[in-house]
Amino acid sequence: MLGDYNSIMGNTGGDLRAEFDWRASHAIWYESPVWNGFQASVMISPGQNTAKDNSDYALGDFNCPATSSRGSGSGFPLTSAPEGCTDGSYGNLYSASLTYNNGGFTGIAAYELHEGTNRTGDEAVTALSNGGVLTVPAGAVGIANEWAAKVGGGYKFNDVIGSLQLYGIYEIMRRQNTIAAFNERSRDGYFLSATQTVDKWDVSASWAHANASPGSPGTGVLNAYPVGGVPVSAPAGAADFALNTVDSSADQYAIGVKYHFSPFVSWYMVGSYLRNGPGAHYCLGASGHGYAVCGRDANNNVVSGNKAEAVTTGMTFDF
Repeated sequence: MLGDYNSIMGNTGGDLRAEFDWRASHAIWYESPVWNGFQASVMISPGQNTAKDNSDYALGDFNCPATSSRGSGSGFPLTSAPEGCTDGSYGNLYSASLTYNNGGFTGIAAYELHEGTNRTGDEAVTALSNGGVLTVPAGAVGIANEWAAKVGGGYKFNDVIGSLQLYGIYEIMRRQNTIAAFNERSRDGYFLSATQTVDKWDVSASWAHANASPGSPGTGVLNAYPVGGVPVSAPAGAADFALNTVDSSADQYAIGVKYHFSPFVSWYMVGSYLRNGPGAHYCLGASGHGYAVCGRDANNNVVSGNKAEAVTTGMTFDF
């Protein structure tokens, strides 16, 4: 849904994909039995990339690794540079997690590594509309490992009107061997949520926050409004300013209700608000099941610093 926490959590640079919430192809995993409330899981996804620098599709796939279908960086025509999978494609994936459940308490710790993440498509010389130039030299971003780790916990207890669930998560994401001024893939993030149950109703609220990254190799365009004689959208590839000169933090706030008609059927409605800092470009609904809302103009230029609002509703049928 559009208020899902993956709009920010697990999402290294914003946009339409949460690289660390990707449903990996050709994966092998193991889930241990539950022992005194503990359960461990491990997963390996062989890269199977036909290029040594991971700049091609994996064998059997028709989408660049870790990208949304036909989305930015996917390799689909008109969405990627002609050099191929150079906007986040990686080789092998390794992931592990440990959970603990006891009574109303839940705890989790997890780690994931992406080997040889190719972001050479970020290396370019871009002219800015103010007369300046953003130069990202060869090797400044390059091909490097990216990893993420998170810890979280929650507690569910009964109160005077029903039950209350409180949860929190802290995440760390890092890209190695990258010049800080162009590193938008390293940051910390936070998520807090609360759900109050009253009879057949659940009322929820959440907050997700992305700290600013050390830098960025990208550029943004100023948001334009219809003015006589002025184009609404800048030409494709336009750039007004470098994103590493402004704050790239972001916040998402969401509130929602769910009504349970039965143990198997429920209805929900969620409202969400996303505040991007002037150098951030996160999307509502990234990695979700619905249509994502992103800060892009008609020519697919990044309109950083945008604010997005949305309401989503639907029903679930468990069977």
